[in-house]
Amino acid sequence: MIDISVNLTHESLSQSIPDILKRATNCGVSHMIITGSSISASSEAIKIAMKSHAFFSTAGIHPHHANEFKDEDIELISNMLKHQKTVAIGECGLDFNRNFSSIYNQINCFSHQLNLAKKMSVPVFLHQRDAHEQMLAILDNYNMDLHPGVMHCFTEGTDKLRDYLDRGLYIGITGWISDLKRGQQLRESIKFLPLDRMMIETDAPYLLPKNLQVKPKGRINEPCFLPYIVREIALYKGCSVDEIISSSRKNTIDLFKLPIPVS
Repeated sequence: MIDISVNLTHESLSQSIPDILKRATNCGVSHMIITGSSISASSEAIKIAMKSHAFFSTAGIHPHHANEFKDEDIELISNMLKHQKTVAIGECGLDFNRNFSSIYNQINCFSHQLNLAKKMSVPVFLHQRDAHEQMLAILDNYNMDLHPGVMHCFTEGTDKLRDYLDRGLYIGITGWISDLKRGQQLRESIKFLPLDRMMIETDAPYLLPKNLQVKPKGRINEPCFLPYIVREIALYKGCSVDEIISSSRKNTIDLFKLPIPVS
């Protein structure tokens, strides 16, 4: 399995990386992509990724940090993308749920990162919350069919899923699917998600799967819990765990051009 989103720069995980990697490996997680969310976090993600063949990273600015964005940051991200471990721009996008950054600054920061992705021909690692229509408008201007990416941590219904699929995006599924209260829309829409467009992720340390029989101390999510997410996906899609693992692995390798074997 490949976990496409692990926030190893987060303080709850960063002090225990060797143990986290060991537990993940023992549970069948062969590789992880460390998520960059700011200039400093992206730089740190690359440093962590250098410590193991199992790690890759992204470089970008999350919408929560868009108020910090400066034009010169694009050159910094560009340089990070030249690193052998960096496989995508992101996490980038729009988040109008909390608006930790102004809407104007979010759109400006996101647009700059999309333009850089197009210029450098690298995939984008996308975030969207309560900004679906605005996201579609920006993606349509960007032309996702020619410059692919993944909508990370998708949680919504069938109509929005189809909007992203129509624009050539892959879809990342987290432990949200195991949440009986919040995950109802996702459990319905995932039936319409083709296996060749699916990826799997923990988004650790967030979104601890609800189907864990024994909850970890502090309820901190880790890549070793990815199998629980896969089981839930297989259940609601009506296919085998092996099908989920093999297809998501191939999709991840194809999109991010990872230098690892498909099987």
